[in-house]
Amino acid sequence: MIVPLLLAHINDTGEMQYLQVANGHALPFMPSKAIVEVPCVVRGGGFLPLAYDDGLPSDLESLLLTNATFEMLWAEAIVEGSYPKALRAMLMNHLVTNYDQALVS
Repeated sequence: MIVPLLLAHINDTGEMQYLQVANGHALPFMPSKAIVEVPCVVRGGGFLPLAYDDGLPSDLESLLLTNATFEMLWAEAIVEGSYPKALRAMLMNHLVTNYDQALVS
């Protein structure tokens, strides 16, 4: 996957590939700093995420937004060395079902 991506980037092909990038405005319901996997136009100057304006079912939007919020909060907790923020992040994780589980995770 990486070789075709690098070749497209070097040769400024403008082809479309699915990449993990900062959201920007690709998914309007997500924070702009969230990392999302979306179709992108590959250019020599970078990768342009394509906007997805059709919307998703509200339950999927909520799940994606919650997951992105958890991941961003978790990253902040690590960078800041903040246990309270890490605990908040763990409580947002859909795999953690209660406070006691969050404490031992």
